[in-house]
Amino acid sequence: MDMFDLSAARTKINEEYRQNKHVTELSSIEELVKFAQSVEEELKSSVIQAREVKPGTYELRINPETRKLDNIPGSLCK
Repeated sequence: MDMFDLSAARTKINEEYRQNKHVTELSSIEELVKFAQSVEEELKSSVIQAREVKPGTYELRINPETRKLDNIPGSLCK
């Protein structure tokens, strides 16, 4: 993750924390944690990091958690 995205993510996490720091009910806290975990899982499985290694050529960082879908033209049209 590049520094801009990392900073933006950190800012968003801190903003969400501040918006919910008043929550004291256990069930509400559990729901917030559950939501945070689902967001983490979505990011882990759907965001791919890439860096340009030479003009027009990129190196991808694909983790075991990365969701891989078939990329067959027309396969979604059936």
